[in-house]
Amino acid sequence: MSYTSKTIVLDTPITHGKEEIVELVIARKPTIGDLRGLRLASDPTPDDMMEIASRITGQPLPVIRQVALDDFAKIMEVLGDFFPSILTTGQSA
Repeated sequence: MSYTSKTIVLDTPITHGKEEIVELVIARKPTIGDLRGLRLASDPTPDDMMEIASRITGQPLPVIRQVALDDFAKIMEVLGDFFPSILTTGQSA
């Protein structure tokens, strides 16, 4: 089954260097490699969630760290489709 990319339009654009970022694209399904080094099975930290967002959007961590909370909630909503119980409750199913 193919994956349709999801574009998240940011309510609060990010400036990174000279670039203004107004949207983030999740262009692929996460892979097991995207989870390496993370503690998702126990209790995901904000750092863990930012790392996943960086890996899936292809944006560097400094960009993800600038995302407004309401925009980050949109990212987590999309990623929650892949990891529903881990990212929303911190516990595996």
